[in-house]
Amino acid sequence: MEDKMSGVTKMIKGHDLFRSLSFEEVERLANFSGSKSMEEGEYVFRCGKPCSHFFVVLEGKVNLKLPSSDSESSLVVGRMEKGDIFGFSALLGSERYTTTAQCTGPGTVLAVEVKPFRKLLDENSSVGLRAMSVV
Repeated sequence: MEDKMSGVTKMIKGHDLFRSLSFEEVERLANFSGSKSMEEGEYVFRCGKPCSHFFVVLEGKVNLKLPSSDSESSLVVGRMEKGDIFGFSALLGSERYTTTAQCTGPGTVLAVEVKPFRKLLDENSSVGLRAMSVV
């Protein structure tokens, strides 16, 4: 578990969104974040589903698509690559995702739980301002 935690901590500290966090804040963030390996075609989230996390692409690519059923064509509105942040609906207070996120090949995403992240930002307003300017 220790090696996994330090790996997540390293991923977090290496991203621009989290650079202004102190070591202690990064450790707290690592407690409510985790990386997930994804396969081609796998959904990170679907439009209309309850949202509780935002995501960072660590490896691979993720398409953001406008809502449609599996039987309809969809419109790709964004292509997320390594380092890109997506799933902002959760950060902006929405209760549901407004797009569908689907992996275009194998990859890894970092999932960050929004409620404790927002609490962390509320406790440190300068970090909160910096993080929101990156977003």
